[in-house]
Amino acid sequence: MASQNDPLRAFFVALPDQQRKNLRLVFEAFKQRNFLQGSMSLRELSIRSRLAVEEIEEAITALSLAYRTTRDENPISTGIAVLGRVPPRIDREGGEVYVKGLTFFPLEKFEKALGPGFYKSFDPETGMLRFDEVGVQLSKTTGSENNPTRLLKTLSKEPSRYWNVDEILEDWFGGGWEEETISQHACYDAALAVNKTVTLETGVSDFLEFTTKKVRINPTYLRG
Repeated sequence: MASQNDPLRAFFVALPDQQRKNLRLVFEAFKQRNFLQGSMSLRELSIRSRLAVEEIEEAITALSLAYRTTRDENPISTGIAVLGRVPPRIDREGGEVYVKGLTFFPLEKFEKALGPGFYKSFDPETGMLRFDEVGVQLSKTTGSENNPTRLLKTLSKEPSRYWNVDEILEDWFGGGWEEETISQHACYDAALAVNKTVTLETGVSDFLEFTTKKVRINPTYLRG
């Protein structure tokens, strides 16, 4: 888990949500490529990541600036931003990222600082929430159910949907949920509990976005 006090982690957390998502897509494009040594053209990277060239350039610029947080001396000039038009390359052995001869840092370190990757699935039987890089256990025993696991079970049916609390409670209890002795704040409290557990395991504190009226998976962690 990346420490909340890690300056690299703090740098990524401060980025706009969409830029963090774009960085994950760039990393993923490199990891999916069979031959990771040498350069990848911006065009190929654009095709593999499904991002516009301009979005890739912004992501690479952020990567360049992130590199500065890993060095205690001889910081790179801010002029590094203009290198956005130079595609990075990955060394297969060390997993290091290069831009025009500048070594950034092992890709693994950046990925850990960026977060656990994209949301993959939720298994209501085991209570396991899965990201690309890690799994988070939301129930103490297999088969047990609680409000956090009920919430993820509902959200996983349509991960990109912004669910109204009424819709969630109806999914939990059917049309007669109002007769149940449960407060509408149950969804809010469940979302709070999910985020707390995910934060402890991954350092990510904003997996779910929620109010007392609505809950959704933060689009930053959705691949689509």
